[in-house]
This record gives sequence, structure tokens and C-alpha cells, in this order.
Amino acid sequence: MFAILYNSGAGGDMVTAVIDSTDYMLFPNLVTAKIGSIRQQIKFASYDSKFDGDVTLIRKRKTELFNEAKLKYKAISEHDWWYFYQIDNTYPIIAIDDTDYTESCLRRVLKIQEKNNTNLHEVYENTIQDRKDIVQYIKSNNITDKIIPFEEILNGNLLTILSQWVKTPLNEDLYSRWLRQNKHKFLKTGDL
Repeated sequence: MFAILYNSGAGGDMVTAVIDSTDYMLFPNLVTAKIGSIRQQIKFASYDSKFDGDVTLIRKRKTELFNEAKLKYKAISEHDWWYFYQIDNTYPIIAIDDTDYTESCLRRVLKIQEKNNTNLHEVYENTIQDRKDIVQYIKSNNITDKIIPFEEILNGNLLTILSQWVKTPLNEDLYSRWLRQNKHKFLKTGDL
């Protein structure tokens, strides 16, 4: 099972669904996990009030969920990067590098939150730099050699890149629809 690491808003669920669309739904502006699925539980574990922000409890629960997920899925998405910093990871990691699109990706996730009346992604003043630092950490510490530049996703090259690492059929239709619906929404950071 691949673990897709990404900053929120950078298409991590879409990339995961291209590898394995089980328990995913495609809406006009996003791909999201079905309610109650293991994928949704993984995403929401960090925000579950019963853990009250206790990193040890969250980590334990996510580990349980990942163990369940590997029996069901070929890929799983995760944007809680800290989780992977703290475990001896046994999953091949594919990271999405949104460095040149950080502000645009952040604006996208904030719009999605606003539309859905949620606040799952906490936003701080230094979020943009934090997001860039996370990607730099992944690169400089050789966490993975499987890194997808976000620009390549927007340029239509995701399938070519993924096919280097993933040997199962990819969901070309889902990617094509996502690309048509979203490509125009992203600007390079310098273009803002």
C-alpha cells in the first residue's frame, strides 16, 4: 500500500483515487472519501475530540487504521505529515510537492472548508512557509524518492509519473475529469 503525503488542497485524495478509487467520490471540485470509510477515519482521527489532541492516542489510532487500510486499499492519503515523522514507516511514500503552488492550494482548501462549513485544517499566519518547509524536509531528509511536482499534475503528467511506481491499472477517467474541473483554479505562487 502506498501512502500519499500532501499538503491539504494539493490533490492528495485525487492522486490516491487514481491509484485506487475504492471508497472515493468525485464532486465537481474535489475527490473525497465516503463517510465512515477507513479513508475518512484516517483523515479525521487527528481532529477527533475524544483524543483531545493527544499525539500518542492519535498515533495509536492512525496506526490501527493504517493496518486495516493495507488489507483493503492499494493507496491511502495522509496530510498529517507529523504522523510519518514519528513512526518507522513501512509504507512506500509518494509525496506531492506543491512548493510553487502553496498559496493557491491553501486558498483552495479554505474555499472547500467554507463551502462545506467545516474547519478541519487549522490555519496559522505562517502556514504558507510551514507547508513549504514540510516539502523541503521530505526532500532534504530523503524520506522518499517518489515526489510528484504539483505542476506536473496540472500539466497532465500524473499518469506517466505514477506508472513508474504503481504497477496496477490507474483511473485515467477520474484524473481527466479532475484535471478539466480544477486545472484553471491554480496559479503559481509568483503569479498571485
